[in-house]
Amino acid sequence: FRITRRQEDAHELLRALLDAAEPGFKKLGDGDAALVPALFGGTQSSTLSCPSCKFESVSKEPFLDLSLEPDASIKAALAAWQKAEVLDKANAWRCGGCGRAVRATKRLGVEAAPEVLVVHLKRFGEAFRVIRKIARHVAFEPRLEVKKGAPSYLLRGVVAHHGRAMRAGHYTAYGRGRDDKWRHFDDDDVRLVPE
Repeated sequence: FRITRRQEDAHELLRALLDAAEPGFKKLGDGDAALVPALFGGTQSSTLSCPSCKFESVSKEPFLDLSLEPDASIKAALAAWQKAEVLDKANAWRCGGCGRAVRATKRLGVEAAPEVLVVHLKRFGEAFRVIRKIARHVAFEPRLEVKKGAPSYLLRGVVAHHGRAMRAGHYTAYGRGRDDKWRHFDDDDVRLVPE
């Protein structure tokens, strides 16, 4: 879709639709209920751990979707997002326990899982100051678990971009119906497709 002559992607369209729908949803309830965050809202955590004194600093922030780097599968992309990383010297963290600048370990995770999970794959990357489409195939499993012990998510839909260029292409969608059958939506063409 376009806003002020600027091409937008499917993820931005979803966020714009949810933002625009929220005031109407509030009218349906008691006026204070925020349906979009209640359905799509989760909490992600970022944990910094000191290798010296083992002090941990945990920060939490709400999310409406998880933006992941493309990987072989959605499950692998989620695992890569959650994988611990050691900060380099340039990004040393001043530990709140021992007060030293340390190469802390940083871990991201899902603290509170939402009712409805939206996963957004970052499909464009920069190389040599040129933004290019990441054309990697990403497999998706019918079920996804984002946190141990939390309910898993049944895949309901996928939006796909066709075309090589960032500023050109075509979006289609795959959706699982109430009859548990998958359909491919391509403008006005809707077809049953195998899982």
